[in-house]
Amino acid sequence: MKTDVLECLKYTINTYNNNMKSNFLKILVDEGVAFKKKSQVSLFEEGKVEIDEADINNTIISCLKKSSKVMMIFEKFNLQRSYKYAVLFSTIVTDTIIKTVESIPLLDEDYSFAISKNINSPVRISCDDKDMLLFNKVYDGYDTKDGKHISLKFPVVVVIDRKKGVVEIRFDTIKKIFTVVERENTVYMKLIAEVRKYLDENLGITLLSLDLTKIIDIAADDSREEVKMSRQQMNFKNGSRADFRTSDNGDYSLPYISELKSIINNYEEELDKCPNIKRELNRLVSVREKTSEYPIIEVDFVGKPVNHVKFTFDYYNTGYCMLNFYSHKDLIGMERMDDVTEFIKENIL
Repeated sequence: MKTDVLECLKYTINTYNNNMKSNFLKILVDEGVAFKKKSQVSLFEEGKVEIDEADINNTIISCLKKSSKVMMIFEKFNLQRSYKYAVLFSTIVTDTIIKTVESIPLLDEDYSFAISKNINSPVRISCDDKDMLLFNKVYDGYDTKDGKHISLKFPVVVVIDRKKGVVEIRFDTIKKIFTVVERENTVYMKLIAEVRKYLDENLGITLLSLDLTKIIDIAADDSREEVKMSRQQMNFKNGSRADFRTSDNGDYSLPYISELKSIINNYEEELDKCPNIKRELNRLVSVREKTSEYPIIEVDFVGKPVNHVKFTFDYYNTGYCMLNFYSHKDLIGMERMDDVTEFIKENIL
């Protein structure tokens, strides 16, 4: 393994949280690459890397240095783990596009990671009607403590649903030390644009923005149990703004609008005696809901645990919606993202 690649991997592993490291180590144990320390080493542990609980980072690096097969396992882990951000697009998948996608190398035991500052040379895993592409973009920076040069291996995953014609781009947070003076949103916009350009020029996949604002009405529907609105930004027609959040006690009633609706419902008989007041209250609620803009909402996909997602519509005037997945120690696999994507496909598109 080249020195620059090794140093890049060392820093990258160091940025992973403990849950990610533990999950990857479990995979390495299941794959027979590593083993947990025992009172007596068995012959079956020969050639495996012993897990040093006091130095997990170095244990993982020792495993990655063993063979290209371990790097393949590592990249499969990166393809199938959860990420912080996601953007969904629509496209038209033709037979020509499918053939072009299938020409991308499959992730196999001969895989080797190479330093690249651009979005190029993806690898692929495919199953049924879905293709998952992994790009590795390397960001350079300098450690704020000692000024040493550092490199970050930054995976970007593209999920192509051939049947539904939906393409999803997934990626994580980029630390400020790698963005220098650029604002965070600018970096993400450039990254997404770079991925879109590669897909268009190399695979013939043109991405079109999706209107996901229907999730606002779905999440606000009290009869829906699987999704609940937990935050709602509103830009009113008169220029004023409001940012409503639900409480943390499991009550998903948003302040103001929900409270006003509740008052109207609870005192319906009394208000029937004052039709003008009832009409004006209903008109106020209707006007506020129908004429307001909702730049940001946060939705709880109810389960154990709750999957909390922020939707930023028309992200910085790009036309697409940015999904922000909030971290949870029990939600580390790609299933949390897959579940939200499938919900969108079934209920919005």
